Amino acid sequence: MKLKGYTKEELESMSYTELAEIILNEKGSSMKIVDIFKKICKLLEMSDAEFEARVADFFELISTDKNFIVLEKGFCDLRKKHTPKVVIEEDDE
Repeated sequence: MKLKGYTKEELESMSYTELAEIILNEKGSSMKIVDIFKKICKLLEMSDAEFEARVADFFELISTDKNFIVLEKGFCDLRKKHTPKVVIEEDDE
């Protein structure tokens, strides 16, 4: 479901990781972790002070949640979009 389909109460009842997953699904590509949290703060009508106080916790949450993968330069994405490529070489011997 798209973010616009949720009420403010429904958004407030969701975890940050649930909101981040919806945001990344809607975006369709990786985003900077800080930008994801800014969008969450805007949705939840949080102040700049609340953003500053919680952004480090959000980074830790995203870094340790197995549904997300942290990429270079502060970006992250959904792990399911980044499956490892396994190459099996057959040995003729």
